[in-house]
Formats: sequence, structure tokens, C-alpha cells
Amino acid sequence: MRCAAVRAMIKPDWPCRVQRLYADQNMGCGRRISSGLNWVFDQVSEAIILEDDCLPHSDFFRWTAAMLARYRNDRTVMSVSGSVAEGSNSERPHYSRYPFIWGWATWRRAWGHYDFTMRDWPNKARGNWLRERLPNSSAVRFWRKKFWAAYLGRVDTWDYQWVYSCWNHGGLSLIPPKNLVANIGGTVFATHPQIRNIDLPVWPLPKNALIPVPVFQDRTWDDQYERNHFSGPDLGIWLRIIRRIRRIASNK
Repeated sequence: MRCAAVRAMIKPDWPCRVQRLYADQNMGCGRRISSGLNWVFDQVSEAIILEDDCLPHSDFFRWTAAMLARYRNDRTVMSVSGSVAEGSNSERPHYSRYPFIWGWATWRRAWGHYDFTMRDWPNKARGNWLRERLPNSSAVRFWRKKFWAAYLGRVDTWDYQWVYSCWNHGGLSLIPPKNLVANIGGTVFATHPQIRNIDLPVWPLPKNALIPVPVFQDRTWDDQYERNHFSGPDLGIWLRIIRRIRRIASNK
């Protein structure tokens, strides 16, 4: 019933060609979104992507369209995000290791690296691959757990695999200076009702937002985001401090 109601609402009121791909049964978040995007990039070379619970500011489309054109042939940039984290406030965009997917855009050349099965993850997990990309041991433990869960099919998602694919190919995501997309899906009917940053306010693009900035990862911003939204503080530092205090106390 609800699926039929949503499908009936998809009636664009502007001149366009509409192509639809509906599944005959519920495939889950992981398989449906990833297979749907595979289908999209069989049709087109670049796309702006909105999930059903994402409500964009009108400037979101101006932002993503301009950035898709600008970075079309820059393989370092693998996605253009429309959302930012709670508390972010800037007049200029920046580049992150995290490809935010509440309203975003990408190219066929980037999505071609996507591997839902993460087939080479076990080899990466045995080496220093994560340590070379993340700021501390807490972050390494957090993402190792998430990637193993995705690889083993213990979580029904597609976005951990996208993060993995971007990291695996040295890809960065372009983040807007202001939040352009509100996620309004935090209701009792939501698949993931407890997700943070639900229903953040949206803002128009600042005047300088479309001025090009050098392509390099903002590690300071990324490390702060990691602490605040993913792995938390570096527990390894505190464990080393505690061990040192114990050694000092035992020598007294």
C-alpha cells in the first residue's frame, strides 16, 4: 500500500523524460539501492541522487550540477555531497574522505569502482590499509568492524561499501559549505529512525561557494568529524596513559 502510494506521487511537473525501475519484491536497503544505481549508470554518465526521505534546498541542484561539470574528469573527486554535519559552518567547500549520501552526485567513472561484495577486504584487513587512512586506533577499530559487517552481510546497507570503494581508490568527496539537504525520515515508520543529524535546517549557497578550491583532503575537519560522529575519542591514548601511570605506581 505505501509503496503504491509513493509511486503514484512520482509525477514531475517539469518537461523531462521519466524512466522507472521498480522491484517486484523488497530487496532491502543494500541490494536495492546499489542495484538501482548500477542501472542508473547503465543509462547515464553522471547523476544527482536523492533518497525518498531527503528534502533539498533548490540550491542543491545548482551546486551538484556545477560540480559534476567541473570535476567530470578529475578522478580524485569521486562524489559531490549536498549535506554536511551538524554544527558545520563555512563559506567555502572542502574535500573529505567521507562521501555523505543524503543528497549527492557522482559519475559513472567513480561508481564503476563500487563493489557491493567488497571482495578484496579480507586482504586489506590483514595489513595496514586502515591505519594509513585513519587518525588513530579507535577509528581503525570502528571501521574494521563496520567493513567486516558489510563484507559478511551482517548489516543491510550499501553505503559502507561506497565508503570502502572511495578509500580504496583514493577518492575524495566535495562537501558544500552549508547544508543543502534535510533528511526528514526520522519517523516511527523509518528503517533507521535513530540516525543522527535528522532534519537539519538547509541554507542557500554562500556567494563564494562555486569558486574553485584546491583538491586536497581537509584532515583536520575529517578527524574532528570522525571523533564526533563515528569512533569517538582515541581510546588508545587513554590506555597508554593508564598503563604508564600503573608502571610509575608499581615502581614506587
